[in-house]
Amino acid sequence: EKDDLKIVEGQDYCTLMTCTPYGVNTHRLLVRGHRINKTNLRIRRDLVKTDPVILDIFWILFAIIIAFIWYLTSKKHKERTK
Repeated sequence: EKDDLKIVEGQDYCTLMTCTPYGVNTHRLLVRGHRINKTNLRIRRDLVKTDPVILDIFWILFAIIIAFIWYLTSKKHKERTK
């Protein structure tokens, strides 16, 4: 409803309105978030003990897998066009 998009006194909300299903857009979805202060954000990051090296390895492996899939699909495409 339009009331869900109105400003709420004393609250710091951000609301995203999107449509679904793709291409049909007969339904509306509202996603509402509220601002958190930076001290809470730091505490939450400290709770998640993710080593930056592990994240780097993950992204490198992800890129290798995508490149391999691209190589296989382009090779099949070349074989079909011969």
